Amino acid sequence: MTLDPKTLRLRALMTQHGVSIGDVAALLSRSKKTVRMWRSRNEPSIPDAQLELLELKLSQRLVEKVA
Repeated sequence: MTLDPKTLRLRALMTQHGVSIGDVAALLSRSKKTVRMWRSRNEPSIPDAQLELLELKLSQRLVEKVA
């Protein structure tokens, strides 16, 4: 079974930015259980809007660290 592209993107973002399930949950105002569900093979993947929001927030965190 192949992972959904959005699930792969979520996992990649988490690795790239060094964030945990708890970090993602806090950034998106979701529960850790929901983020774990999004990361799994058998559950619904992260909604498009939530993935975009996560990308924006993680990018903003990088900008703030540099500034």
